[in-house]
Amino acid sequence: MMNKFEQLDDWALLGRKKSSHEAFGILFRRHRDYVFRLAVGYCGNCNLADDVVQEVFVRLYNARELQEQAAFTTYLYRLTLNVTREVSRRNHKSAILHLELACADHDENGEHELRITELETALSGLPPQQREVVTLRFFERKSIKETALVLKCREGTVKSNLHWALNSLRKIFISNRENERED
Repeated sequence: MMNKFEQLDDWALLGRKKSSHEAFGILFRRHRDYVFRLAVGYCGNCNLADDVVQEVFVRLYNARELQEQAAFTTYLYRLTLNVTREVSRRNHKSAILHLELACADHDENGEHELRITELETALSGLPPQQREVVTLRFFERKSIKETALVLKCREGTVKSNLHWALNSLRKIFISNRENERED
């Protein structure tokens, strides 16, 4: 037997969320996999994606009256990306993924692999100026200009330190991979 809310569109279900938890449950079941796939695609981490799904639906539930915009999935897509960025920043996992893409070598399948402990060790081996630039650019997601302002230096200095830091990290990761292959 079909529930009376099953036939409603997503915007209508969202509008009834406060009067019926059942309506919101239907909305959740319809879109949780979509939100999860988007989050995993963006942050590359299933645990973070679970956090994103929870946060997205909490925000939907707590949102005041939303005006019907384009397709509900368009709104949900934007909300999911924003929440994923926030969750990633809080957990620094996105920064690790970005740094991995910049520094790690490819294996035979074209996949990247980098262990967090390997990253921490590599970062600790960098000179302080390079470590600060990497931290601000990748972990705090600051632009070159913002990084220069924070460090009170020229943008060219930031670019130079970033260049040397990434070169050093690449060499460390390549060396580690070669050592692993020999073992």
